[in-house]
Amino acid sequence: MSGLKSKLLAVAAVLLLSSGAALAQTTAPAPAAPPAAVVPAAPAAPAVAPKADVAPVKKSAPARKGPPPAADRTPESLACSAELDAKGIHGKAAGRRAAMRKCVADAKKAAVKKN
Repeated sequence: MSGLKSKLLAVAAVLLLSSGAALAQTTAPAPAAPPAAVVPAAPAAPAVAPKADVAPVKKSAPARKGPPPAADRTPESLACSAELDAKGIHGKAAGRRAAMRKCVADAKKAAVKKN
């Protein structure tokens, strides 16, 4: 009895696996209709006339990765960056971004209090 069950199970598995390939096949496309009589058409006018006074669109540069150039950074930011480098805080995962924000904010507050 168990031999019969295993044979039936094997046949069912083969049928199941082979039916997927049969269902994946596509049918042939329908034949194309015969072409209709071709009537010569008048040349089409452009939908929109080009404007001479419009400047071409300039593509913007891709987004810059990495730290901003030194010219865009404040003295407080540069000092905090050097301080965090000395402490060994690097990368986003280590909390450098949050530490930079806090350090720069504190440095700006201290500069305002001095003045």
